[in-house]
Amino acid sequence: MTMRQMVIGLMILAGTANAEQDARKVVMLKHAQPERIQKLLQHFGVAISVDRQSKALALSGPSSALEAAEQAIQKLDVPEPALRQVELIAHVLVASFTPPETATPDPPDLAPVIKQLRATFPYKHYRLADTLLMRTTENDRVFTQGSIGNQAYEFRVVRTTVTQSDSNVRSVRLDNLNLTIKGYLVIETTTEIREGQKVVIGKATGEDTDAYFRILSAKVVQ
Repeated sequence: MTMRQMVIGLMILAGTANAEQDARKVVMLKHAQPERIQKLLQHFGVAISVDRQSKALALSGPSSALEAAEQAIQKLDVPEPALRQVELIAHVLVASFTPPETATPDPPDLAPVIKQLRATFPYKHYRLADTLLMRTTENDRVFTQGSIGNQAYEFRVVRTTVTQSDSNVRSVRLDNLNLTIKGYLVIETTTEIREGQKVVIGKATGEDTDAYFRILSAKVVQ
């Protein structure tokens, strides 16, 4: 094909596109927010006006572009997935070198964790000081507070998200998790906990005890 023929072909195509009449249509949305659809369709070659109250989109442009935009809207206008509930269980272990006044057996569900802690740290005695059950919504935050003896503490998570691996194993990600004791930040981290797993998220030294260990487990509640 010569350059002249190519230019003539492009001119014919341009003339056909210019000759295509503009069409107009109003599309009512059922689920999606109109502003979100408007933003996603900004490169489809159609003009879009939004009426937020009625969730309506007024479209105008070439018929072919309008048809493509309508097809995209049908795929995008679907219900949002329901946010899942996340259940967090936090155990606070107090570790010391000296035995407590009243000896208690290790909680069976924490025995493997305590065994690992004994193998890692020099503390000989562990006792369960507190257990907190917290429930939050996916993508939401967590806040709770309490006290152990004369030690007041606060526990926060900025954001909770749920992920799922290719093998369908779900995990809960805790962003900007922090623990403060008597107003002092002692643990700050971001962690991911697989369902059924118990994770030691940090060690903090107290005033009247040797150390605190915070152990977390997570579960997605359907």
